Formats: sequence, structure tokens, C-alpha cells
Amino acid sequence: MPKVENGAAPVGLQFGKEMGTLALPGEEIGKLVDTTPPHGLQSPQDQKRAVVRLGSGVTQRGSSLLSSKAGKVCFDGRRNKTWVENNQKRYVPALEDMVIGVVEERHSEDVRLDINGTDTATLSSLAFEGATKKNRPHLDIGSLIYCRITRASKNMEAEASCIEPGSNKSWVGGEALYGELKGGNVIQVSLGLARSLLVPNGPVLTTLGAKIPFQSAVGVNGRVWIQSSSTEHTVLLSIAIAKADTMPADEWKAFVKKMLEQAT
Repeated sequence: MPKVENGAAPVGLQFGKEMGTLALPGEEIGKLVDTTPPHGLQSPQDQKRAVVRLGSGVTQRGSSLLSSKAGKVCFDGRRNKTWVENNQKRYVPALEDMVIGVVEERHSEDVRLDINGTDTATLSSLAFEGATKKNRPHLDIGSLIYCRITRASKNMEAEASCIEPGSNKSWVGGEALYGELKGGNVIQVSLGLARSLLVPNGPVLTTLGAKIPFQSAVGVNGRVWIQSSSTEHTVLLSIAIAKADTMPADEWKAFVKKMLEQAT
């Protein structure tokens, strides 16, 4: 049984490689397992959990899952999702990825987002919880949008949405997970660091949050948005997170401790 990261064990998926080990292009990393009754999962809830999500660097050939690039095999038990991770600089869109996009074009019914990838993504002006033709967000060029990828194809432009499945929080109240990010600061980090920041109770954000209260949004496309009660703290947090990309863990903790002591 492979090592499992971020929660529950795989459902509908049998790994052939240990989590965290290196996979080469074309190498099989696992197989899809039939979970339909009578031999598989019985309840509709369990069947829903058995949806296997394939992220960047993983392709399907029949029931086999193959690595399409060299990198580390990863699995997120919360979302039943697997991907191959490396430190590539350009983001390749994958279904259900959480990303931070920048509005670069506006049209009557949608906007086009720069998602730091090989291509752009479109976002409908109605792809916000509770949005209507008369009541929808007004997005300007340069606006930051936290959204999820709902279509990813080599032959079509990616599509994004700010609607969170299972949530009814309206975009108007500002309580929705996805939407426009106002104020704060956005920085660019490696794709590997961005994914590590999304791990619950990860050391970087947990360490900083114990010293300075702040809000953040992390996109797997390598963008991180930070906002705190003061501009000074926001700048310090941005520097600290960026340094985590290049420093060993012990050296980074010492750097953060010294930086915060000098700032107080």
C-alpha cells in the first residue's frame, strides 16, 4: 500500500508506485479500479467519492494511468486526485485546479484570464454563485480572480468558474471561496511550492500565521495572494513566502524569526 498524503486513501485507484517517488515519462503509476456494484462500492455517496481526478502530468490509457513528464508522484486524499509534480515554470491547466488568474481581456459575456500557463482561460460573467445578467461582477483589466478550472483540453482553451460545487454562498457577500481578490499583494512562486502551500497545516503558512494574522489564496499555477492588516506586514509575508522557494527549511525558519524581530 503506497504512502497516502492529505487525508483518505485512494478510492477507485490502485497505485503502482510509492507516493513521492520519481516517475519517468510514459511510466505507469497506477490503474483505475472498477467500483460499480455488485463487486464495488454500494452507496451513491461512496460512488461519488470514487471519482478519480487526474492532474497535471498524468494521462489515461485504458485503465492505466501514465506519467506524461518526469517528476514526483503525488496524491491528495481529500479530492481523490493524483498528479506528477516537478518544478516546471509554466502551468498546464488540469480539471479542478484552483488558480489565480489576471483579467487581460473583457468581452460582453466573459473575460479572458492570464493563468500563467501555455494558454489563457475564459471565465463567464455568470460563473459566479448567484450571478444573473442584471447582477454580476464587474471585472476590470488587471483584476485578480481566484477560480477553478472546469475545462482543460489540448485542443480547446481552458475554462474557469468561480462557483464552488455544494456551496450556495453568493458572490455578493464576499464569503464565497472563489471570486475577485481585492487589495493585498500577489507573488509568483514555483509550482512545487504553490502545491505544498495548499497542504493543510503546512509549515510555511502555519509558521507565518502564528506571528501575523493574514488572509491568503494559493493557486497551483504558482500565484499566491496575501493580505494583512497593514502594508508592512503584507510585504514581509510576501518576502517570507517567496524565500521558502529557495531556502532549506531550517534556514528559512531562522530567516523569518530574524526578519520579524527586526520588524517589531
